[in-house]
Amino acid sequence: MFDAKYMNSEQYNPFLKSTSFDEVSPIILTVRIICAKNLRKMIKGILCPLVEVELIGNEFDAKKFNTDIIYDNGLCPKWNDAHFVFNIAHPELSLLRFVVYHRDNFDENSIVGQATSQLVVFDKEYEVFGSEMNIVNTKNWAHFWCKYKSNAQRRNDRETK
Repeated sequence: MFDAKYMNSEQYNPFLKSTSFDEVSPIILTVRIICAKNLRKMIKGILCPLVEVELIGNEFDAKKFNTDIIYDNGLCPKWNDAHFVFNIAHPELSLLRFVVYHRDNFDENSIVGQATSQLVVFDKEYEVFGSEMNIVNTKNWAHFWCKYKSNAQRRNDRETK
């Protein structure tokens, strides 16, 4: 799954944040959650969704953010201004996970659906509309937008000017 060539180097230590290897290109990833459509209805009551965006990877890269809860609009909730920034030292070793939860005031959050992707599938600037999430007991759509530009790309931009 992970194919980072520098992992075979004797100098590589997964517990250090070193980016001294030529193959390592730290990135800044900005994730903007726009909306979700056709989320499954709860058995009783109205869905009150929130989205958790989690970066899974090295300990120093791992981070988790939550959107606000959208009360009483579970069918087509909108999070137009929800954006999160991740500084990632080793993107090749990272996964991005989106989880939609139903927020219940009386018991724990319950999972409505989730989607997970390896970061290397995102290429420079990437937009996703109508991607399928793995929704519990059904298939539904989740709309989200992701954009990143690597630090290495920025260095190349400066060198060409």
